Amino acid sequence: MKYHLSAYDKLRSYKEEVKERIFTKIFASVSFSKIDLDNTELARQELERIARKEIESMHMSYYEKHKIVEEILEDVFGFGPLEPLLANSSISDILVNGVSDVFIDVGGKLEKTPVYFRSKEHLLHIIRKLVGSAGRRIDESVPIVDAFLPDGSRVNAVIPPIVSEPSLSIRKFVPTYSSLELLAKQGSFTTGMAEFVKLCVMAKLNILVSGATGSGKTTLLNALAYYIPENERVVTIEDSMELDIKKPDVVRMVTRQANVEGKGRVTQRDLVVNALRMRPDRIVVGEVRSSEVWDMLTAMNTGHAGSLTTVHANSPHDALYRLETMAMLSGYEVSERTLSTIISRSIDLVVQLNRFAGGERKMVAVSEVDLGEDGRYRIRDLFRFIPGEMYEGRITGRFKSMVDTVSERLAEKSAMTGIAPEQMNAHLAAKEM
Repeated sequence: MKYHLSAYDKLRSYKEEVKERIFTKIFASVSFSKIDLDNTELARQELERIARKEIESMHMSYYEKHKIVEEILEDVFGFGPLEPLLANSSISDILVNGVSDVFIDVGGKLEKTPVYFRSKEHLLHIIRKLVGSAGRRIDESVPIVDAFLPDGSRVNAVIPPIVSEPSLSIRKFVPTYSSLELLAKQGSFTTGMAEFVKLCVMAKLNILVSGATGSGKTTLLNALAYYIPENERVVTIEDSMELDIKKPDVVRMVTRQANVEGKGRVTQRDLVVNALRMRPDRIVVGEVRSSEVWDMLTAMNTGHAGSLTTVHANSPHDALYRLETMAMLSGYEVSERTLSTIISRSIDLVVQLNRFAGGERKMVAVSEVDLGEDGRYRIRDLFRFIPGEMYEGRITGRFKSMVDTVSERLAEKSAMTGIAPEQMNAHLAAKEM
């Protein structure tokens, strides 16, 4: 076994030497002024001709020669070893920890891939190309970059001296659409829960979707937004365009990073403030992260009921306290009691999502928000997922209705939009689901 492993390593090393030699020779000998780089197809054909000529005399099979030439061209015109991963729509995340440690997230599970880079310099070359395609630069003076690719994918790159080896994280933008019905069929929640949250959207309740990274917050937000009435004006605000709300009157706004001179930045807060001037019926914020939480809460309290947003948190309580923390760090001087009152009056419902070890995404809680006389949040669970044991790598458990009726506050709000409280309570009747 050791003999085969050693032989494989020698062959791999030889191929990498050949690629590096040809790659270096092309860039040393080719006069790029004579190649029309604006015409990508012609430039590719010319460089392919040169590479094939260089490799022609080497003792390799036709397949191996062809593969090496393709990999060289991918380095020049694409993103090298990452090209097949970027093209695979089933992959949601690409994580590069170094030249030989490349991981992918498929269906909620992390897997190590056989993908590798020739050297640190090769990995740095690919990182610079990715960052450059987003209009940014990365070097020793700017060793950390967070940017968005033209297709909406998010890139985070860190290079030495901040880390020992260049690191890269890509959260791919995969334009997919899931309805509440489809998510229910997949076991994320029950059809009764789907019908309940659908009515909550139609009743113009303010809904906060909470969960960890990869728990399905954006997917659920898209599905919920489908039930916004056709005659309402919707303004969406995102870091990257992931929402796909198909309504007649939708304005989509996206943040912008500062340019290399540090100018031109447009934050989510800028967009939320501007959205309030656009006569929206509802505002949908992809994720609240910072000081924009103040303006989002103001909007929810001043005629923009039925707004939707998400937050990174592990429970409904944590989600509300995270909103508090973001609001306090934004510089506004208000008492904790006042802040708690504003949040409790703004958020009607927290929908908590979780991704389990087996990769399954579940709606683990649907909760009403209120404030007690002591100034503490009162979370009233309407539905909960009661987890069981792991079976064949997947979580077991059941969904359970925790109460018989919605609160008087939610009943009044729903009645004002023509949704009878009895319609909502009907989905709470079945205790075990």
